[in-house]
Amino acid sequence: MGVRITGRNPRLKVAQPAPRIKRVVSEALDDLARSLAKPMPRRATLRLLARAFVWAALPTALRPARAEAACPDCPKPGESLCSVPRRVGCLRTCCPTGTDCCKARDEVSCCPKNTHTCGKRNVGRTELTTCTRICPPPQKGCKDRCCDQYQICDYSVCVCPERWTRCGGTCCGPDQECMAGECRCTGVIDGEPWSGVKLCGRKCCKPREECCPLPMSAGGGTICCDSRHKCCPLLGYCQLKDRPC
Repeated sequence: MGVRITGRNPRLKVAQPAPRIKRVVSEALDDLARSLAKPMPRRATLRLLARAFVWAALPTALRPARAEAACPDCPKPGESLCSVPRRVGCLRTCCPTGTDCCKARDEVSCCPKNTHTCGKRNVGRTELTTCTRICPPPQKGCKDRCCDQYQICDYSVCVCPERWTRCGGTCCGPDQECMAGECRCTGVIDGEPWSGVKLCGRKCCKPREECCPLPMSAGGGTICCDSRHKCCPLLGYCQLKDRPC
């Protein structure tokens, strides 16, 4: 019937849930407590409460199986299962020897060990995996290739930043031009012509400015320090000359 009528006083009948309903409610409350322990918006909390009540009211036979039980192991020797649970079933793939398992909310993939590293990227509301090549600094990994320190990675292609000029396998700064495969200053800085400009990495410094290299911890590259400042290369900025670095 779903409930049992118990009690010592025949005039006072207390309705208690049957063992099956106790177990169902207990499971739902456990799942609810684990989910509510995470921070979430009010609307998401209300949706979670509604799902918990529906789950508790649903007969056991009609409930979907747990994700772990619906994710079979890999059949071939030497392969390892790479999976993330879903509401029903799981996302899975089998990674061969010499690869790492990369996991994201909406994708799993295999990534070569030692030469690549796993990561995540968002495409709209979808979270996907990335497998990026490990490159020697100052180069940067861009999927299966290495980009020059002045290039940026557009998913899997090395491109130059806006207003920069491609020059062979690198990029020339906004005030530079590519000549014979090398970056040279045009003599125009921020739209103003100057004589005696100095090449400073991918920048062009004015005659009285000092070229200051930046450490890799600050992103590399260079900056120009004016006559009132001095270069502090270990810290990666220009400091007033009367102050220590």
